[in-house]
Amino acid sequence: MFPWLDLLLAGVIIWGVVTGYIRGVKKTITRLGVLLAACLCSLPFASNCAVFLAPKLQPVFQKNYSQALPAGTSPLLAPWQEVITLEATSGEGIQNLIATGINVAALAFLMLSVLIAFRLFERQKVSPSAGGLAAGLALGVAAATFLLALAPVVVPGTVGNSLAEAAGQSCLVPLLQPVVEGLVQLIAPFVV
Repeated sequence: MFPWLDLLLAGVIIWGVVTGYIRGVKKTITRLGVLLAACLCSLPFASNCAVFLAPKLQPVFQKNYSQALPAGTSPLLAPWQEVITLEATSGEGIQNLIATGINVAALAFLMLSVLIAFRLFERQKVSPSAGGLAAGLALGVAAATFLLALAPVVVPGTVGNSLAEAAGQSCLVPLLQPVVEGLVQLIAPFVV
């Protein structure tokens, strides 16, 4: 299979390195801090936001999860396996998974809102530095980690199955897996 997930993750990490070099150490560390702060500030409000998103997302998640998940565990939910246990594809197990998916989608929406607001007020200044490469690498790895942590629950159905298959064949996913699982453990109490 074509290693599209590895290319995507490598692209995100390279994006972080290049922007880190162009922006400099200080700006890149600020961006990394804003990314982490966006997650931490959004966590308590995810379930409240999910109430407003649920009417539109419930049918989509219901349809896609019902078609995609076998009974028991699923490779689609790999980083979430310890947090979510599916008893069956119908009934309370699937409803809990749908609620978790909607909460994670609300978390992603709130994080994106904070990140966009920050970008609107950020001053654009180019100050290339070699130290920015390391900070940019950290920013790229953090962005890839958030992608791997949030995507399995937010993209059910055919895309989710494709993501699970690509993650199983990926070379970069096992390297990031401990950090992804740690992030899932941090997020889980707020969205499950």
